[in-house]
Amino acid sequence: MCRHLVVYILLVLASLYRSTHSAGTTPGIKEVFIGRCWQYQSISEHNKLPELKVNINCTKLWLAFYDSFAFKDPCTVGVDDYKTFFDMLHTSRKIKNALFWSGLHDLVTDFTFINDDYIVLEDTLTGYLLNNLNWCGGTDADGLNSTSCSKTCNVMTPAWTLASSEFAKRSTETAKVLLNATRANNKDAYADGSFFRTVEMPELQVDKLVVYLASSIGKEVRERCADSISMENIRADAEAKNIQVECIDQPSLVLNVYCLKYPKAKECVNKDNFRSDSNADKEEARKWMIVGIVFCTLFVVFSLTALIAWILKHKQSKHRTAVQMTKSGEVIANPQTINNNV
Repeated sequence: MCRHLVVYILLVLASLYRSTHSAGTTPGIKEVFIGRCWQYQSISEHNKLPELKVNINCTKLWLAFYDSFAFKDPCTVGVDDYKTFFDMLHTSRKIKNALFWSGLHDLVTDFTFINDDYIVLEDTLTGYLLNNLNWCGGTDADGLNSTSCSKTCNVMTPAWTLASSEFAKRSTETAKVLLNATRANNKDAYADGSFFRTVEMPELQVDKLVVYLASSIGKEVRERCADSISMENIRADAEAKNIQVECIDQPSLVLNVYCLKYPKAKECVNKDNFRSDSNADKEEARKWMIVGIVFCTLFVVFSLTALIAWILKHKQSKHRTAVQMTKSGEVIANPQTINNNV
């Protein structure tokens, strides 16, 4: 009995520890960071885009990042500690077609892989460097804690706060946001405490925000555009910044991504699901339809012109041949006439 009680207490303590601590600093974080930095500048397609292109010293950038948290008590690290690092990354170049998201990490990864004209934070050098890394300072010789990082004093939060804020400030014209309409535990799609609501929305500088309310395959839909507390809150926050809002339930762009991954899901069986339902998509389709009509018209006109030109040329050629034959006949006929006369 006593042994079982001890085991139970140890399990509870372990559970409490896991709830307040995560894995330690990513092994080889320096090499990963510098390698990603050079890879982004040398190989990444994103660095070819004018709004994302950078030219930076990766070793100096690592040192600025390292100095932000190394040898420091995690509970003392704030946004000011990352100032030098983000000053090196700062750019005023605006980003069109920015895509924000909340509660849909896996979907966003698949979505942007297929729809690569959207730009997410992870496509910028900052997001590319920090994505899926873990870091915190400690008392080890290298100034890092390789065992565990505190969740209550998370040194990564200030960095991602600054990164999200800068990304939102750089967005322009029309931006999109992917929100989860099927979140568990009665959590709103536009959730309190989310980076999008607390950090990015206040910094948005766009004319229009298109909200994609995405529904995970096989899960109950909790919110829709027409009757959603999330949409009420988004519209209120957006209107305060003079931002126009459009909302789309389970947009075809999202459903198509899901159906490529889960083709046998009931939501994907009906091929009519693969449609374009946003005003932007419809406008794009209309543009391409007009382009297609113009192209076809020009092709027909060009073909008819070429055909008429060929026919006229062929007739002229036959006419010249006939004239030449007539003249030739006359030349031949003259000697015969002279001989007959003789």
